[in-house]
Amino acid sequence: MGRRVLDVRWNYLAAATVVSLACAGCAASTEASEAPPHRATVPAISQSVADQRGEVVKDEPATDLSDPLRKSGATEHRIAYRSASGIDGDSRVVTGAVFVPAGPPPPGGWPIIAYGHGTTGVSNNCGPSLYPDLLGYDLVVASLIKLGFVVALTDYEGLGPTGKHPYLEPITEGFNMIDAVRAARHVVSTASTRWVAFGVSEGGQAAWSANELASDYGKGLDFLGSASMSPTIDVSGLANLAAAGWLNQVQQALLPMTLAGVAVTHPDLNPAAFLHGPLMANPDMWLSCHGPLVDERSQRAAQLKRDDSAPATTQDQERLKSALADLAGPRSRGSGPMLVLADLSDGATVQPAWVRKGAQEACKLGDTLQLVMQNEQTSTVSGAALAGSWLLDRLAGKPAPNNCSSLPPQPEPTVPGGQPPGTVADNGSIVQPAAASQATSAPSEVSFDFAHLPDGDVPGSIGGVPVATIEAGHSAKPASIASGRLVHGAPIGDNAASYLETMLAAPVTRIGATAVFQRPSGSIALVVWQYSLAQARRGHNAPPKGAIHFVAGATSWKLSLFDATRGGEIGLLYGDYRAPGDFAAPRTFEVDRSGDTLTVRLPDGEVRTASDPRVGQWIGDAACWELYELHPGEAPAAFTKAWAS
Repeated sequence: MGRRVLDVRWNYLAAATVVSLACAGCAASTEASEAPPHRATVPAISQSVADQRGEVVKDEPATDLSDPLRKSGATEHRIAYRSASGIDGDSRVVTGAVFVPAGPPPPGGWPIIAYGHGTTGVSNNCGPSLYPDLLGYDLVVASLIKLGFVVALTDYEGLGPTGKHPYLEPITEGFNMIDAVRAARHVVSTASTRWVAFGVSEGGQAAWSANELASDYGKGLDFLGSASMSPTIDVSGLANLAAAGWLNQVQQALLPMTLAGVAVTHPDLNPAAFLHGPLMANPDMWLSCHGPLVDERSQRAAQLKRDDSAPATTQDQERLKSALADLAGPRSRGSGPMLVLADLSDGATVQPAWVRKGAQEACKLGDTLQLVMQNEQTSTVSGAALAGSWLLDRLAGKPAPNNCSSLPPQPEPTVPGGQPPGTVADNGSIVQPAAASQATSAPSEVSFDFAHLPDGDVPGSIGGVPVATIEAGHSAKPASIASGRLVHGAPIGDNAASYLETMLAAPVTRIGATAVFQRPSGSIALVVWQYSLAQARRGHNAPPKGAIHFVAGATSWKLSLFDATRGGEIGLLYGDYRAPGDFAAPRTFEVDRSGDTLTVRLPDGEVRTASDPRVGQWIGDAACWELYELHPGEAPAAFTKAWAS
């Protein structure tokens, strides 16, 4: 095993310690005593621009409605209307669509819902109103029509035929939504002044911003509240995730759009500093919003590696983080109540911790807010149903629910046992939890013999002991059981890794494994984390410190501590061992701990010892076994047995 494995294998964790997250257990205050960080401010609007807001400059009937829209019975107007820029306050022409339900209006006229779509693209002609199916938003719009709303759908500035789209710029988005309501009232004579806002992702941010702006910019209209699903209220954490190699596949695929769009408001941002390999090739495909290039993008996204989206320098990382923070919210107290929904699914583009943090800040500003964090409620269709019910209650004049005094906590990942991962203090620094005893249900020792397990996926428990598997990616297959061994697929990219983790009832004193190797060999690792790596990785929280970090290949080994804040491995011992005459023969490795002293027991009988006070300080109860390959072409090792106590 070359030293190259030991030098680079943990790079993807090293930068993750600066990820900004909401405190998992904090209760939010309803007091408006704490102002949000410095963020974009509302520009001055001249009287001439103000007088033109919502003026319709084009109104064309649509005849090519999609099937859901046609079945809704609504009439669609494809429009262009005047709004204002949230950057300079000048007048802009924005495209969009207005949908009018069939039949007579209710007493007082049709209520209006301003609907904000999610990220479709950042280029001209990426506006949903330009397409019969609204780029996939027709189902939601049809459901809102059936609820009895006139739907005002804005494309946002720059997604029509002309202009540039200031992606994630909240004031422009809020202006565009409010002025779409004004435009709808010009188009529909039977529309009332009562309106609500609703949006998803980028549109969730737009609806939130419209709420903040409604009392001033929206004067003359009767605003009743907003609902935001997975709003991009503050995605500055994307910069740290990119540096840490923790962007999920969807986030990586959207990164070219994000960078291109944010560069409109922050021209000093250099997208090339973040886009490497496939992400740099064929920019038209990554920025496309319709047609065959979208399908190709989905296929190419599956081939991305972690390093393809890594910032070139720390300065580039901070530049992106600063730019996204400039565009973040909340910026001010809202004009009405709000419903905020966070998506807890593993592949969420907008992390639930970011949404919860935004909700906390809004509560401190004095908002009336209901935060919902549930998987089943936050898909586009089911989330729309929940939001629709909430918005209808606002029309009915019912009191808006407010859970600011007891926001739902950021939930723990569904990994049995384990300590809560690192959270964020009030000053934004990472709080590392001290090693602590596990729940009484956790075992004091474990012993896994994989020969007793059937071939297939790794079960959720082995011999009654809960286990978790963690995939760092770039393996042809995730960890599984095959022929009595814990294995994973051949590497299809650099830094392929799979982990098996379990939690003990007390800090670990012994960890070991029997492994087999192939030529040219990958490596195995025995690791004891301060708290659960599975929880930290899933929650995008601070990576735990490791009091034992032992790596072995076919002929060499290294014992280290691990601290991401100090570059990863902190070497204690390393060396070679005599391989058995039969290269494929099993080899047994074990590391014992007594206080601050670690004892390594090697396959050839050699015993080595090292001491360091950080061993006792960082020891935890998370025992972890890893399979790793640095490059494609290396043959994965496999575990036949593993144990810890």
